[in-house]
Amino acid sequence: MQEASSSPLPSLHNLPCSLNYTGTAPVSAYFRPTPCGYAVDAADIQEAAFRGRQLKGASLPLPEGYSGQVLQRGLENADPDAPQPWIQQLPFAQLTYWNHDKDPSRTDGLKRSFEWLALASKVHAPVEPTEVAAMVQDKGLEKRAGG
Repeated sequence: MQEASSSPLPSLHNLPCSLNYTGTAPVSAYFRPTPCGYAVDAADIQEAAFRGRQLKGASLPLPEGYSGQVLQRGLENADPDAPQPWIQQLPFAQLTYWNHDKDPSRTDGLKRSFEWLALASKVHAPVEPTEVAAMVQDKGLEKRAGG
């Protein structure tokens, strides 16, 4: 596992396309996001172009308590039933997601999935029986005899 570094984490972008290429590329020479100067749903909007298509994006920080890793599939095992190894390539704390020709908004799937991560920790948090009893009593929902 890598030790924490004091240098800033690299930018990570989720583009609405698929590339049939694996390897290095001079991305920063061609992909240059710029601020639009306005915000939507409290997110500063950026714009860029990729292969002639306009993209609009917004940065999403990971929810509190989460960390991100870019993974690469390791060498295949000879045994097809054995788990396939993954290799950590790059940590990240936020990512920028992009839409074709439209502003990012709170209804975008990726943004909603990040919100679910924060909500899920509360939904699945343990609850003590005394807390449930207190809530039932406060709401007047206690069982009534003979009802």
